[in-house]
Amino acid sequence: MATSHRFDIIVIGSGIGGLTAGALLAKAGRKVLILEKNHLPGGCVSTFPRSGFRFEAGATTLMGFDRFQPMDRLERELGLHLDRKKLDIPMTVWLDGKPIRRHENLNDWIQEAETVFGETNQREFWELCYQVAADAWEMSYSMPFFPPASLPDWIQLAKPANLRFLKSLPWVLKSTQDVLSGFRLTQNSHFLRFIDQQMLIAAQAYSAKTQFLVGAPVLTYTNSPNYYLSGGLIQLPDQLIKIIRQYQGAIHYRKEVVSIRQKGTGFYLECSDGSFYETPRVISNSTIWNMAEMVQEDQCDYFSRLGRRFDFGWGAFILNLGVRDRFPELKHLHHQVIFTEPLPHLGSVSVFLSANDPSDLNRAPAGFRSVNISTHDPDPEMWFNLSPEVYEDRKREIESAVLDRIRQVLPVESEDIRVRFSGTSRSFNEWIGRKHGRVGGIPSDGLKTIFRMASPRTPMKNLYMVGDTTFPGQGISAVAQSGINTFLRIAEDDRG
Repeated sequence: MATSHRFDIIVIGSGIGGLTAGALLAKAGRKVLILEKNHLPGGCVSTFPRSGFRFEAGATTLMGFDRFQPMDRLERELGLHLDRKKLDIPMTVWLDGKPIRRHENLNDWIQEAETVFGETNQREFWELCYQVAADAWEMSYSMPFFPPASLPDWIQLAKPANLRFLKSLPWVLKSTQDVLSGFRLTQNSHFLRFIDQQMLIAAQAYSAKTQFLVGAPVLTYTNSPNYYLSGGLIQLPDQLIKIIRQYQGAIHYRKEVVSIRQKGTGFYLECSDGSFYETPRVISNSTIWNMAEMVQEDQCDYFSRLGRRFDFGWGAFILNLGVRDRFPELKHLHHQVIFTEPLPHLGSVSVFLSANDPSDLNRAPAGFRSVNISTHDPDPEMWFNLSPEVYEDRKREIESAVLDRIRQVLPVESEDIRVRFSGTSRSFNEWIGRKHGRVGGIPSDGLKTIFRMASPRTPMKNLYMVGDTTFPGQGISAVAQSGINTFLRIAEDDRG
């Protein structure tokens, strides 16, 4: 038996949400232990080596450093010192082979949007998006109980000091498409295709079903200042772990928690290697679907009910390439490519593509680039039921189709490629333990979703949740905010 009585709290999983909560708790004086299934930290924000290159585990951008945003808060409160480089263009969107630059400056972006989509109501729509997004981030910063997930949260929200939330109430009751329709922008089919594929990046749903309070931050997210980390995104989890260790915390790798049982006022954790841990408090960075298996219903059926409530989650197909550095388009590092012919077996009509900075020789040899390409998979479970032969054939078919689609942007030929391999939902299940290989959290699919998310608190006293299934939206900013919220809930509970 592994004893851990010297730790005040155990965090299951080293994703950014769990590490954020763990680092804040460690600095506040708690002894924190992280249990990580893999041999590398970070979950979907890990970076791993392959054949002389280093690839990102998922398609992720580094944003959230503006005022009231979580990364700015963590830099100030934790003293993070990331070796980050600001990108000139946050992202380029290729719509039917033509580039659309997502400029950071609002006026520059509006001018770009008007040039591509026409001048009708573009300025009014995007100015509203920026304002609602700023309000949403300020609410997240000052009201960690938003979105409300319990009666006490609603009571907090109703306090006079928080009544400014009422200003945003109309955007909770309207979908993003409702707002577009109000500006007569749904009549512009070219623009609507662009909007819906942008929505998928962080909302995991289309404009018709996503509340505008979520949709506005999503649509302006790729206009936000975007940063590159030298050596890969793993620099962020590495620094958070360094902070946890600085305050007498620890991380144990290759420790996959398979069972959580309440024992008195604390918890008894069993790992797949047969080891056990006891702790007075637990934060789970696992998904709600994982938790439904780890916590037996005789202890609590809350997670099973959550899993039934949210019975859908996207998977992802990832294609990693090590290619010759001969493409001027890769001057800008992040791209979304939108096309008309759906990918086989997936049905998706866009891919997200990121490349390393050419000066970062830790990611790729001189003269080459490390490229990550990902796309949505609406049926991640299908990969678990295929024979080995069919599995590999299907991967190769999708790989070829992806390469064919991106050639409208990058004319990659076989002689350009030094490394090529792909991953499916099975990869995410095996690598970081995501149940069914679901990534990106709970889709913002319906106007009630934001009020039906899992709370950081659970019915099991001293068991908390963190991560992309407890906060609307995905990406580093969203999961870091979920970590901040969980930390603040624990601090509030300690005060009684």
